Amino acid sequence: MSSLQPLKEKTIAGLQWNLIGQIGMYVVTLGGTVALSRILSPAEFGLFGMLTVLSSLASLVVGLGLAHAIVQNQDLEPTDFSSIFWLNLMLGVVVGTIFFFGADYIAAFYRQPELATVTRIFSFIFLIYGCSSVPLGLLSKRLAFKELVFSQLVAATISYGTSIAMAFYGWGVWSLVAQAIINHLVYVCINLYLCHWSPSISFSKSAVRKIARFSRNFLPSQTLDFFSQNLDMLLIGKFFGKTELGYYGRASALVQLPVNSIGNVFNKTFFAVFAALQPHPEALNQNYLRAVKYLSLCLMPILVLTAVASDQVILFLFGSAWVEMAPFASFLAISAAISSYNNFNDSVITSQGRTDLLLRINVAEKLILIISIVIGLQYGLTGIVYAKIGSSIVTFIPKLLVLSHVIKLPAKKWFGDQRWIFVSLAVCGICGYWTSRLFDYTLLNLMTLTTCGLLAMLSVLLLVREHSVMEGWTWLKNFLKQKKNS
Repeated sequence: MSSLQPLKEKTIAGLQWNLIGQIGMYVVTLGGTVALSRILSPAEFGLFGMLTVLSSLASLVVGLGLAHAIVQNQDLEPTDFSSIFWLNLMLGVVVGTIFFFGADYIAAFYRQPELATVTRIFSFIFLIYGCSSVPLGLLSKRLAFKELVFSQLVAATISYGTSIAMAFYGWGVWSLVAQAIINHLVYVCINLYLCHWSPSISFSKSAVRKIARFSRNFLPSQTLDFFSQNLDMLLIGKFFGKTELGYYGRASALVQLPVNSIGNVFNKTFFAVFAALQPHPEALNQNYLRAVKYLSLCLMPILVLTAVASDQVILFLFGSAWVEMAPFASFLAISAAISSYNNFNDSVITSQGRTDLLLRINVAEKLILIISIVIGLQYGLTGIVYAKIGSSIVTFIPKLLVLSHVIKLPAKKWFGDQRWIFVSLAVCGICGYWTSRLFDYTLLNLMTLTTCGLLAMLSVLLLVREHSVMEGWTWLKNFLKQKKNS
């Protein structure tokens, strides 16, 4: 196991940098979102949301899972990366062209004529997507998380700053378009510079064949996953209109922000680690169980407290104009919590190269979700929310069993390791809920319910001497001691 020591050190360093980066991203994204929500209307967010549902699906086609393939495949030669780059760029050109000339059809689908011009301008973002996979894959493969954190933070800061300024001066939905394009452009440019690589004028079919098996299974799985996860947004935009989509989309974004921020810390940090641990199943299981515990401790309290006090959170952050989204945020937080475990488990399965198995289980899982949403649509927006929660609960266990098969870890051990954390989360939610009903909607009340909920959770974990908490406390003391001595 001594041969794994350098990997362990890189993992800890990567986790630290990803944590720093995602805290920064959380602050920047939340601050930018709050500022834009105070300036722009729900209808303007809804109009842009209609486009981003389709464009994000197209971005999966452009990416083709190539960044993941570069990290997962241990047989790629330096000469292969240029071929992968040109394939990625070609896909970007094709998808961008389809969006540009299909803008009128997209606008007609939503019955929003102004969406046509927005779509044509936005279509150029796919050229940027087409340059992104190789530099991102190279930096991730090297566990160069410090560089990735830097590029992500710089891109987010510049793009949100520009977007807020444009919104303030009356650019409306165009400020959201600018934020998306500038963010990806800056991110890709910095990554290209930091990875110290540039493409040569060459293309090899053998390079494409090396990653074809991975991408062939990865892309359908991810496309199906994205489509099912965003079918609600598509249907709401189609049948309920841009204002309703604005409320629902902001509620979804609110609960997904911690999932995307904290969840990405674990997915990005541990994907390369789990891929490298393929020959060491015992070490893989130990690292996986430890990672899931820390994921629960870092992410779930945020979602629990958001669910029990969504009205206060929304009034404080976005103002009274957005209060109608509070019920959606409460229920979507439950769905987001379950999805975060599924997403992390998907990452583990992918890191083991079992995208074939992942595709099969995702087909069944997403078909259940799609059918549930279509049925829920008959009962309005509330029906769609209930459908997402129900399908998440139904499919969680089968997904966990697939993971157990891949890494040879009994599902019973997963629940056994998590039991006290789940108990503490329930206590956190109960304390947060009752505390939130004691005061008016003020910042003081928000801080009070958060503090009470977290302290109650921590008390339970300390009482049972939960190993992950004690381990984290020991690490923190040693870290502070090292900083003091240095």
